[in-house]
Amino acid sequence: MANYRAVASGNWSAGATWGGGAVPPNGEGHNIYSNGFTVTIDTSVNVAFITNAAITASFVGGGTSAAMGGFFQLSNGVTYTGNVVRGNSTSNTYALFISGTDSANVVGNISSQSGLNGGGTSNCFQINSSGTINITGNITGGDTAQSPGIYTTSSATINIVGNVTAGNGGNSTNAFSMGIQSTGLASINVTGNVTGGGPTTTGQRGISHGNGNLSIVGTVTAGATTGSNGVNTGSGTVSITGNINASNAANGVVATGNSNTVFSGSFNSAVNGMAAIYCAQYRVSPTPLNARTRYAANGSGTYVDMFTADNALGQANPTDVRSGVSYASGTLTGRLTVPARGSVALSVNYGPSMPFTATRSGTTATATLAYSYPLVVGDEFAVTGASNSEWNGTYTIASVVSGTSVTFTVPATHSATAGTGATMQTTGTAVLDPAAVASAVWGAATRTITGGLVDTATTLTNSPDVPTEAEIASAVWGAATKEITGGTVTTLTNAPTVPSASAIASQVRSELSVELGRIDAATSTRATPANIPTADIAAIKVKTDALNTTRLAQVSTTEIVGNLLAQANS
Repeated sequence: MANYRAVASGNWSAGATWGGGAVPPNGEGHNIYSNGFTVTIDTSVNVAFITNAAITASFVGGGTSAAMGGFFQLSNGVTYTGNVVRGNSTSNTYALFISGTDSANVVGNISSQSGLNGGGTSNCFQINSSGTINITGNITGGDTAQSPGIYTTSSATINIVGNVTAGNGGNSTNAFSMGIQSTGLASINVTGNVTGGGPTTTGQRGISHGNGNLSIVGTVTAGATTGSNGVNTGSGTVSITGNINASNAANGVVATGNSNTVFSGSFNSAVNGMAAIYCAQYRVSPTPLNARTRYAANGSGTYVDMFTADNALGQANPTDVRSGVSYASGTLTGRLTVPARGSVALSVNYGPSMPFTATRSGTTATATLAYSYPLVVGDEFAVTGASNSEWNGTYTIASVVSGTSVTFTVPATHSATAGTGATMQTTGTAVLDPAAVASAVWGAATRTITGGLVDTATTLTNSPDVPTEAEIASAVWGAATKEITGGTVTTLTNAPTVPSASAIASQVRSELSVELGRIDAATSTRATPANIPTADIAAIKVKTDALNTTRLAQVSTTEIVGNLLAQANS
């Protein structure tokens, strides 16, 4: 960060304007002094601040001091980023200026506070243009006479996003060190809070406005001295959306009052009776939410507050009010609350906790409720918090006198009144049969079994995924450990005692050996001489003797024996 000073009047972008020919670079947080010259901001710049103050310091390009006076002038369309500080002057000068029809943007705070040898008799930013000036930053009036943060006599449109605060103005009466002072037809639009000045000099208004239009979205608060209103405005269209607060010395807003004066928010008078708004005629728009109007209470140093109906103000929560019941001037409607699970087995609160007072005549108590509630004969209610503690307990409504009054029976030994702090809350008793609840839940449920154990097949009759009998049998057979103890088996592939092929073959061979032995024994028995038919053999011989000797030669002995045996055995 360095100090730069002008050494001639000219454009910001020209080297000849600055000491040593060094144009202040953007974005490096430098301090810029007009040094008694007029510097035209002809290009968008970004510095720490600009000022017309005098100072002794070292400067870029040489020099050890900057003279008081001069100013910076905004060209059309430029954006100046940085704070603007008005220096001490007795010659009605300003630090920043715009004229003609030019429009520009300022991003930074605009201050006529003392600051760098501040004070003097002029404003910080003078607007003589009829164009549009957009300011993002706070506006502050000065600590000496006639030193507003912004001063305009034109019809400019001035849009401000930031707070506007009046200065102290020194010790001069009506010193006009406002945050903004407009004597022309300027349209001023502020998104931010506006506050009057003080505490030693009178007439330090946050905004002193002529006859142009004024719009504020934010809180407006009076200053600490006489006439130091948050806003003092003429006959133009005035719209303030936000709270308006008086001080013991000044009104929050002073307006001439006409059909175009519109306010919306909470209006708070001071404890001494100073009104928040001093205006012959105004309207409220839009409808304020959670707002109040505060009046001074006579001789007590306290307030009386009037609230819009949407304020809670200790009213019952809608979830504590029986479903469908309208209250709070019709702006709220009760809703049913599901009680906590642990309370269902005991007692269920189904009404709000209602403050009441009660008196006793004999054994009849008459209760007057703080607000209307649709109680009925037979309702039980619990009383808590009564300062006469014997009233705390549970009772039954005997009669309903009105929407805010009921009677009930109490012991004759009770005090004549319930005292203070008593509240009542209606209750109901829930009797639950677990079996009936389970049956009702099961009957009403849409049943889809996605896991777990099923204890009976009948519970599956409505399931979309019940398997068929064949699928069940197949699944059971596939999952079972199979051991056959009887019956007919169609396959033994999974039986644990099926013999192997080699075991079967060995057993077959053993059986064949036994049977062949039996065949040999039978044959030898049957081939005895006694069993051979002699006549048949003779007949056979006759035939064989007749056979061709050649043929016989061709027949082997084996064939002959074989044939003979075959015939013998036939």
